[in-house]
Amino acid sequence: DVYESDRLGRLDVSEEGIRLRDRWVLERCVSDGIPVAAVVGGGYDRDVDALARRHAIVHEECAHVW
Repeated sequence: DVYESDRLGRLDVSEEGIRLRDRWVLERCVSDGIPVAAVVGGGYDRDVDALARRHAIVHEECAHVW
């Protein structure tokens, strides 16, 4: 996983960084007419609320872009 505190991943991306990445990708897809399907996956955080918050980011950004 890309998240900075994920013990299995090594990309060190903050929650804000995940949000910015998702928004950029979604904006490119929309502007180019590319269909998008968003699903969540990964995340092994014992803090279920924090994990849910990160999983919600892509859906929040979908709502923002559309």
